[in-house]
Amino acid sequence: RAIRSSDVKLVKSLRDKEILKSRYGIDATYVPDGVDEKLITAPNKAEEFKAKYNINGPFVVYVGRLHKLKGVDVLIKAVSIAARKGPALNAVIIGPGDQSPYRELANRLGVGRNVVFTGFVSEEVKIGALDASTALVLPSISNYVEAFSLAITEAWARGRPVVVSAVGEIPYRVRHMVNGLLVPPKNPKALADAILQLIRDRKLGERLGAEGKKRVTTWDKVINELLKLYAS
Repeated sequence: RAIRSSDVKLVKSLRDKEILKSRYGIDATYVPDGVDEKLITAPNKAEEFKAKYNINGPFVVYVGRLHKLKGVDVLIKAVSIAARKGPALNAVIIGPGDQSPYRELANRLGVGRNVVFTGFVSEEVKIGALDASTALVLPSISNYVEAFSLAITEAWARGRPVVVSAVGEIPYRVRHMVNGLLVPPKNPKALADAILQLIRDRKLGERLGAEGKKRVTTWDKVINELLKLYAS
């Protein structure tokens, strides 16, 4: 009934577009979420972030809720594995939620000092974290929590590569070794190996981040596209 009564068939996920086509024969229009122009044009804030949190070595950043389906525990286990294979790796975890189980896990694995929890931060601090990071890591374990990852778009907007689980809509946007690295969910070793690959090959990270940036759109462009759709 919803489909019959709608004037515009609109999706922000290529996965949803495929589902509507295969299940209902509907050719929906794909308009992804955008980012503020400021996120693309703001000056690099890496040094400010590293000074604020006293981080000197390489680190990856997670941006999102602290929820079991987001795979934060997988990231902490990956940090532990990576620490045994090379120089100490840090992870910065940004976002709201109960930190206690993840702090306990990090301490139990011996990487409590390698995992920094910031809680909710300002937009400026988030930009600094992305700028200073080796990559954004999104280790989600469920299709249901990744309908459209704005964190991926934000990382790309800052020219950063992404290391992400192949769940939900993510594989429809992130192409392995083209604009990011895809890893199987619930696999800390694969995640650790992907992170270490980027640490060892900075040029690869720069190339993946630059390619991802080409796919970023701004909210102004999204609004103009929607106005055209609803006016037609």
